[in-house]
Parts: sequence; C-alpha cells; structure tokens
Amino acid sequence: MAAVPVEVRGLGRRFGARIALAGVELRVEPGEIVGPVGPNGSGKTTLLRILAGLLRASAGEARVFGLEPFGRRELVMQRARFAFAPPALFESLTAREHLAYLSRLGLRSEAFPTPSAIESALETVGLRERAGDRVHTFSFGMRQRLLLAQALLPLPELLVQRRAAVVVHRQRTDRAAHSAAERRPAHPVPSRDVVRRHPIGG
Repeated sequence: MAAVPVEVRGLGRRFGARIALAGVELRVEPGEIVGPVGPNGSGKTTLLRILAGLLRASAGEARVFGLEPFGRRELVMQRARFAFAPPALFESLTAREHLAYLSRLGLRSEAFPTPSAIESALETVGLRERAGDRVHTFSFGMRQRLLLAQALLPLPELLVQRRAAVVVHRQRTDRAAHSAAERRPAHPVPSRDVVRRHPIGG
C-alpha cells in the first residue's frame, strides 16, 4: 500500500529548555487541504521545517511519503515542494526566465517543465501579463505569487505553504485544481490539537 503524503506521530521539538512542539499528531490523505493554524510562537513554522527536512525532531516521528524528511530530504523533494522556505529570487531575470531556470535545478532533462507548463503556472498565480518583466520591478505580493508558481513546477504531489499543507493529485494538473488549492484556506484551528480537512475542488 502506498505511503500517505504526511504522517506525524507524537512529534516534539525542543530548543534548549523551550518546548516548541509536543505530541503533535497529523495525517494528510491525498486530495486534502490541511491547515495547522495558531498564534505566533505556537510551533507552526517549526512543524513545517521538520516536514521539509530542515530540522530534526526531538521526539516522535514525521514521515513524508513514508520517508523521514531530515535524513531523506533529497528523495522527499522529488515529490514535494515547500513554498514557505523558498530560495532567493533572481532580481535581474524576468518572471518567465526565473521559473525556467529554477524549475530545472536537480531534475533530469526529460523532467524539465515545458514552456506551456511555465506559462500555465504564471497564469495560475496571476502573473501571465508580467511574465516578461524583471523581478526587481515586482511588489512584495507579486514576488510571493512568483514563489508559489515556482513551487508548482513541476507540479508536486505535495505542496506545503505557510498557511496550509496542500496535497495535489498528479492527475489533477489543470488550472482549476491549482487555483482551488491557492484560494481556499483552511479554517483557523489550534495547531497542536485539531486539523480540518477540505478535499480539493469539493
């Protein structure tokens, strides 16, 4: 049986004497939008950094597609994108050039996104009309949208944003699925206790 996109059991993380996370339980099924939401300092970013393989858990376990993300980050990143901790933007490139360059890093040539896929990602985030403009002319909001477009190339099975973890089926590659994942937020809920789920397009 295929591993679920995200499974967290008894997860904890300490920074010295400070407890950032304790006893987190989370399971994300394919086709769900799951939102851990809470006040500043409640551990949301710490949880996402553990899932991205940027931090090691102090207790419990986290699995992304059945893999421990800290030790198997390269394999995790072949199937997942983490838009909350993106690489820096290249100011001198146009939006189109930026996506064409960064979306190819770490991929075999046969897996490179096509020009039409790049245009589709730009359209999805509302930057199609600015595709030929250089990044240094973009507002903060436009830069955030460009980073989201970057995370969608190639279309991942798991997309993690700061406000919600979004699981996208590979079969759902149309613009509507992208837009539903971007537009539809999860309900505010305590980040350590409960999560609510929404099927994409449901």
